[in-house]
Amino acid sequence: MKKFSLILACLFLTGCATTNMPSYLQPKKPYIKRYYSNYDKTLSSVKSILTELGWGLEEATDPGVYEHTRFNDLDENKLLLVTAVRPTPMLVGTRYARMNIYLRSKKEVSEVEVRYLTTTSTALNNFSTYNNDGAVKRFFARLDEVLPPVEMLSK
Repeated sequence: MKKFSLILACLFLTGCATTNMPSYLQPKKPYIKRYYSNYDKTLSSVKSILTELGWGLEEATDPGVYEHTRFNDLDENKLLLVTAVRPTPMLVGTRYARMNIYLRSKKEVSEVEVRYLTTTSTALNNFSTYNNDGAVKRFFARLDEVLPPVEMLSK
């Protein structure tokens, strides 16, 4: 009976942590790659790969709505794709993930920038990270199969 009372008291005192996943992700650890491809082909490839990997699209907008971007030589066509939040139940809590994909294109060269946010929500606290090497590598590996890459710019 003492153990049950102790467990019940702990559950009552811990409460719940709420999770807020922003649509716009800060450029804390962006992954950037360039491809020999025009804007339309890159956009259709990115959308189909996101669907294939199980990511739903929530929004497609001009990146200028969220930030004033630094000068980029590929700023002729720009688009920000925001994925839907992807929950994953875990033993202790739930992990939520979201990606922002920036497309910048000019003529036959496109740049794809991926920003990734993972928030793990437990009963006591939320923990956030701005990278997921495995998920982003799977995305870029699939994109490399469809489009010819130029070079890896940063990680």
